[in-house]
Amino acid sequence: MKKEFFILLFALGINIFSQENQPINYGNYNTLSLVGLPSSVREYYYDRLSQIRAHYYNHLFTYDQSGHILLHTKTNIGLYDTILPLFQNIVPPEGITKYSFAYDSKNRLIHFTNLYKGLAGDSTRIDEEKEFDEYNMTTKSYVWEWTPENGKTIKNPSYDRKIFRDTNNRVLKIEKNAYSYTTNGLVLSEVIIYKYDLSSKIDTVVFFRSNDNGQIILKEKWYDLSFIKYNTLNTDSLLLASYKLKDASSSRFTVQQEYDSLERQTFYHKTDTSESTVLKKEWKYEDTSKTITIEYLDGSELIGYRYRANFDKFGYLDFEETFTRDGEEWYPEGPPLEIIQRTYENGKIIKATTLLNDQDRNFYRLKADFEYEYNIVAQIDDQIDQKQYSVYPNPSQGLIYHSYDQNTTKLELIAADGTSKVLKAENPLQLEVPKGLYILLVKTEHQDWQKIKLIIE
Repeated sequence: MKKEFFILLFALGINIFSQENQPINYGNYNTLSLVGLPSSVREYYYDRLSQIRAHYYNHLFTYDQSGHILLHTKTNIGLYDTILPLFQNIVPPEGITKYSFAYDSKNRLIHFTNLYKGLAGDSTRIDEEKEFDEYNMTTKSYVWEWTPENGKTIKNPSYDRKIFRDTNNRVLKIEKNAYSYTTNGLVLSEVIIYKYDLSSKIDTVVFFRSNDNGQIILKEKWYDLSFIKYNTLNTDSLLLASYKLKDASSSRFTVQQEYDSLERQTFYHKTDTSESTVLKKEWKYEDTSKTITIEYLDGSELIGYRYRANFDKFGYLDFEETFTRDGEEWYPEGPPLEIIQRTYENGKIIKATTLLNDQDRNFYRLKADFEYEYNIVAQIDDQIDQKQYSVYPNPSQGLIYHSYDQNTTKLELIAADGTSKVLKAENPLQLEVPKGLYILLVKTEHQDWQKIKLIIE
């Protein structure tokens, strides 16, 4: 089994996606397990009250030779069987989403696209781009949104960084240019200046920010730096053990930090000049969980909360929960909202079930099932209707021809009111039905349900 494809975004030491390989707009990164490199996954959803399957998504995957995911196609083809009136209002809009990934020679994710096309002609596209310099510093991180109405719009979080070095390649200054959701274009939001001592080591870091009027003003200054990890050519990789901090109001603080052998942060403590805690964070990593405890000063009172995430043995999220403190005791705010149960066999993911906490009735109900396939070779075209099958003429007066062959196992015609009729796999088909819009569902020996819109005139 190859670990390169794991797309868990939490730093548990078993995922390969680095900080640069985190697509913001990829919604399945920590729940849809891809252990074993499945080629197809069917995602079934349940009706809340009846607890029967209402509809499903079909996922198709392709990978490169290293096991990196290259293309993930997600199709909402409606209900998995007969469309019942009960489910008419809960089925999401029909459409197809394509998630595509591109990597550089160092296996860093440099381009990610989230493209959605709806059956009604609506579409959206979000692109994420990253670039790096020769020292592995991020120089560009853009998020673009494309819509027919607004064209191309830059989105948060997006930035580019201009890195200035001296003749010895030491970083002297970084200018970070950030973008907003507005149409104002490029906004310079932050400037970072690294200053060096006589031994050519960084001794001060100064942060400037943009105020509401667009002026660059002092944000804070770090000095008396103590390093755990130091790289004069790549300030992205610096790990600080401690530093002093002075903010724009000249208030002074001391910060102490700790990291484990995997460079995961385990401790952050910010104190004022009287050594009183202003903010404290602690991270605890176990084989299948991560817990973050945060305490901060609210007025004169130090309050806090705790967050815990549990993962399966391959690093995929099982559930999350939060805690509040009463004195020295921590109490969960409630049971986890969702719990995901997965089954693995012979190094492959076989199935998964998502349970949703029904707070009204205080029990866990079925939300979704995931069924995995490893022997299906499928390709989905840009169009919703599958091109390998055709129905003509369309619109028609009831007599239609089709390209379905002897592998067809079921034909079903569904009317707009949800009523359905099973058809014989004849060619041509004579449909004696009222005028209107219909859905022709086709199931073959080697395919899932295929859906074609029919208009009977």
